[in-house]
Amino acid sequence: MSGKKRNVMLFVLLFTLLLGVIVPVQAQSYGGTKIIRVAYREDADFINKSSSGVYKGYGVEYLNKISQYTGWRYEYINESWENQLADLKSGKVDLICNAQKTEAREDSVF
Repeated sequence: MSGKKRNVMLFVLLFTLLLGVIVPVQAQSYGGTKIIRVAYREDADFINKSSSGVYKGYGVEYLNKISQYTGWRYEYINESWENQLADLKSGKVDLICNAQKTEAREDSVF
């Protein structure tokens, strides 16, 4: 490869790399805002609903941070553990919070 051709290719490569660093990229939701249904059990620190109807806790803060990148909105559903599992299997909820990993659940496919 000639020196001039190699220099041009190197310049294009460096320009592309710099462009990727300089230009910010944001995730966009095409087709509107997606609503994620979150099943949870009351936990004062993780997810709880205040008397004014506002959801609080570090689980809520974490999900809200994710929504800044995805544009998702969350619908919180407070229900028993058995109902959470049934609703996850049927597709009524998208996410279960406070789930514990067990050997029996590892073999279960949702």
